[in-house]
Amino acid sequence: MKNITVYPTIWQTLPYSFYMEEKTNGFGRKTTKDIVLRNKEVLEKGVSEMSLNTIKLSVIDINGNEHVVSDFKNQLLLLKGLHTGVFIKSNSGLGLSEGEYRQVRFYLDTSNNSYKTLERTTEDLYNVNCLDFEIEEGLKIQKNESCEVVLRFDLNPYSFLSNFNPLKMFLNKYRIYPNKLARSFES
Repeated sequence: MKNITVYPTIWQTLPYSFYMEEKTNGFGRKTTKDIVLRNKEVLEKGVSEMSLNTIKLSVIDINGNEHVVSDFKNQLLLLKGLHTGVFIKSNSGLGLSEGEYRQVRFYLDTSNNSYKTLERTTEDLYNVNCLDFEIEEGLKIQKNESCEVVLRFDLNPYSFLSNFNPLKMFLNKYRIYPNKLARSFES
């Protein structure tokens, strides 16, 4: 018989590891607001992943006033859906004043904006200056509240059959198409 070495702790996560990370960085324990963002037009198009070259980020309150997030820098964001577990985290919060907020607006640069659909096809975004995402259940900021913010996006998951697209393309590459003139001279 052959002996197999098993290391069970290699897959085990450490309890309180995120808490200890915050302690060592000097942040201490903060409250975290978990925000789910949704855009109906994006869901209708069947978007599963977005790559956005953002210039600035702003949050719109219930009165329609726009509040620009000051510590947000130009960056290329890769947005994935809730099903992937990928999110955007802001350690310093959004720097918002007290109030209720209903939308997050991403201002986009003119280049490097694209999205992937359910079938994993990539399409570019042109002539789009900004994208508005509604905050599910709203966001309430109370007096002197500085908290971390986690932004999660409600996007469609990839379809199961899209996993077989590379195989389908490979087989179609070597497919032999019959000539139109074949057997046309037979009587």
